[in-house]
Amino acid sequence: MAKRGLREERETIIRFDETDEPVIIYTFNADLKRRLKDFARKYPDLCRKTVEDKEYGGMTYELEKSRLQIRFTAPYSKERRKTAGESVRKNRTSIGKDK
Repeated sequence: MAKRGLREERETIIRFDETDEPVIIYTFNADLKRRLKDFARKYPDLCRKTVEDKEYGGMTYELEKSRLQIRFTAPYSKERRKTAGESVRKNRTSIGKDK
């Protein structure tokens, strides 16, 4: 079983420089490791695992630069949250009627 460091030591580092070299992603995050593993399995020419730290559980992947996207999402306005909540309540109610 892998040793586990402190939570603040289990970080994700993304090395993205201005060269043509691939992006290097080093992570302990279980969800990100799973997503990278699935992507590498599906697209081995675009993504590959390069290092697995079996002692602590970190993984390093190389990813083609054109495949990485960083997206910022603005917070919902009060009106949008209200509309979304109403939609969820409406759908939840209609799902219960089908049974």
